[in-house]
Amino acid sequence: MIITLKNNFHNTEVRVNVPNDGELSIGQAKRVRKMLCGSDSCTCGVVRGPQDFPVDWVEINSCWEGSRRYDIFTVVFKED
Repeated sequence: MIITLKNNFHNTEVRVNVPNDGELSIGQAKRVRKMLCGSDSCTCGVVRGPQDFPVDWVEINSCWEGSRRYDIFTVVFKED
């Protein structure tokens, strides 16, 4: 399912194809972070503000491998 994720602090948005389980690939997560907020020091929250249906909310977990950070984005959909 293709959805649009938004950041209303930076007034940016990105369209992404989300699999049924809602978890974005590492490559998709990098693209979402870069397009919505490219700054590592910003505290905007990357996905911020009201999202369009069917997105209920987005869980973002940052993981570290040595000095490299990668994000895990999980999109939670509203139930019908």
